[in-house]
Amino acid sequence: MARAIFNIQNNVMTTDAQVVHTMFSSVTEIKMRESYSIEVHKAIYERLGYPTSRGGFEKSFMEFLDKDGEVERFLKINESQHPFAIIYYMRKDGLMATYHPDFIVATEKKIYLIETKGNDKVFDKNVRQKQTAAVEWTRKINELKPEERMEREWEYVLISEDYFYGLSANGATITDICDRCKVSLSTAMGDLFV
Repeated sequence: MARAIFNIQNNVMTTDAQVVHTMFSSVTEIKMRESYSIEVHKAIYERLGYPTSRGGFEKSFMEFLDKDGEVERFLKINESQHPFAIIYYMRKDGLMATYHPDFIVATEKKIYLIETKGNDKVFDKNVRQKQTAAVEWTRKINELKPEERMEREWEYVLISEDYFYGLSANGATITDICDRCKVSLSTAMGDLFV
């Protein structure tokens, strides 16, 4: 049953889609532990939180985004407080699940949905399933009229710890990193010929 529902949702043509905009700013405040948050300037909230366990990578990434001149604005998506920011996917065990990418980042020309992952999780089977769903989701977004997608192209990006620290230490910008780490459907599915 879950697979049938998932397939129906994925087969909606964008010409038939009704676009409903829900603004992140409709959530006026984010609850977080102050000791696990940082002050930011390029987000709609004064502070953004990061995980208490193994959150150092996300913290470093937010600091990078806040300083990068190419970043117009960004947000750490909070899955409990931004319940509308979800992508449905099929787990490897066949159950339908929801996925909340870690970040949404706007530059002059693009909107990036970004997932940050520890090196040990990049090739996980369920991470691959999430990637496939996110790539398909951004493809559908890009089929909408430009005014319905903030006049920008959308891309899905998975950034591993090693790539981030290596590229940022060598002066890479968010665009450089995203160009290098953009996920294609063939990459997500592990197939050269998709």
